[in-house]
Amino acid sequence: MKVLNLERINRNTHYTVFANTDDAYIFYTRQGIVYEVSFDEDRPIGGCDTYQVTIRKVNQAEGSYGPLVRDTILSIIEEFFESNQSVLLYICDTSDVRQQACNMLFLRWLRDYDTSGRYRISTCNVVVEGEMWYTAIIVRVDNPLCDTVTAEFEADASRLREKPE
Repeated sequence: MKVLNLERINRNTHYTVFANTDDAYIFYTRQGIVYEVSFDEDRPIGGCDTYQVTIRKVNQAEGSYGPLVRDTILSIIEEFFESNQSVLLYICDTSDVRQQACNMLFLRWLRDYDTSGRYRISTCNVVVEGEMWYTAIIVRVDNPLCDTVTAEFEADASRLREKPE
C-alpha cells in the first residue's frame, strides 16, 4: 500500500490526521476520543490488491460518531483510493452487540458520500458459528478490475451463505 498523503487528507478534515504507522492513521476529537483508521493487507480479490480497513476507538472516552468524525474518516478513505488502485474490505467488529448498527452507519456514510457514483459497494452478511458477520467491499468503478472484483466477492459471499452451520 502506498502511504497516504496527509496534506491532502488534512485539507478536507475537521480534525488533524497523523500517521501512526505506514498503514495506520489517527486523529483526536475535541471530546478527547482517539480514533485510528488502519489498512491491513488481505488476500487479493479479483486479482486486485485488497486491504481490510479497520476503524476503532483507541481509548475508552465516551462519544459518538458525529459528522466531524464521519468526514474525517471518509477523507482518509478517499485518500486511500486516490493513492492506491486497490479494494477495501470492511468487516464489522463482532466484539460487542453493536455490530449491526455500526455496519449500517458505515454503509450509510459511504452511500451518502458517494453522490457521484464513483464507488461500487457490495455487502455480505453471513452467520459464522452462530454469530452474524457484516462485510463489504468498496472499489472505485474506474478500477479496470471492478467487475471481476465484485463478481469474485459475490461468489465468495454466496458460498459462505450456503455453508451449513
